[in-house]
Amino acid sequence: FINLKGQLVGDVLSGDSPTRFSVSKATDDNDTTTDDITNVTGDWVSAYQEFLINYEVDEYVGENAVFTLCYIDYDDIPELIVGVNTEYSCHADSASVYTYYNGNVSFVCKGGQYGEICYAEKENMVCGIYSGMGTAYNETYKIQNGTGVCIWKGFNDRGNVMEEEDTTYKSNDVVVTREEFEEAIDEFYPYDRLSSSSDNCYPLTEHYINNYVTE
Repeated sequence: FINLKGQLVGDVLSGDSPTRFSVSKATDDNDTTTDDITNVTGDWVSAYQEFLINYEVDEYVGENAVFTLCYIDYDDIPELIVGVNTEYSCHADSASVYTYYNGNVSFVCKGGQYGEICYAEKENMVCGIYSGMGTAYNETYKIQNGTGVCIWKGFNDRGNVMEEEDTTYKSNDVVVTREEFEEAIDEFYPYDRLSSSSDNCYPLTEHYINNYVTE
C-alpha cells in the first residue's frame, strides 16, 4: 500500500479479482429506525482528517483515490466514503464506508463497483451492487453501534437466461417470485432515493482533506 506521505506499506495488490461486499451476520432486528441513532461526542473533523492523511491506498489506485462526506444514518455527523475516481476506475473497484463512533473512525462496509457505492441519505441504508456474467448481487447495510449490519441481500440472473420465466430471484438467500423480489428492492434498495458516493467527491490529498473535511 502507499499512504499520502508516499510510504510503501505491505504488499502490492493486483486488483484483478472482483471485490464484493464483506457480509456481516444480520441481527434479528432488521428495522431501520431512529433507535439506531449513534450518540457521539468529540471532534469528528480531526478524526477523519487524521484517518485520511494516513489512509493506505492500493498502489494500482494511487492518485485516483477519492473521498466524500455524506449523511447516511440519523445523526448530524457525516459518514466518510473512500473510493476511486469513476473516470479511471474498473469494474472490480469498490468503495469503503466509515462512521465516527465513540471518538474513533469505525469501518462500516465495503462494496459497490467502479469505485463507488450508493446510500439513502438519512435513512441509514448503504446500498451496493455487483454485477457480472449476467448476474447481479445487491446488498444493503445499516449502521448500528459503529459498525455495519447487513439487512438485505438480493440476487438475480436475469441477464444470463433467455426467458424471464427461467430467471432466479433470491431475497436473503431464499428463492422468491419476481414480484416478491421487486417488493424487497423497493424496501431495501430504493433506487429513486439513492445517492452515489461519486456525486461530490474529492482527491485524497492533504489539500482537499484539510479544506473539505470541515464542519
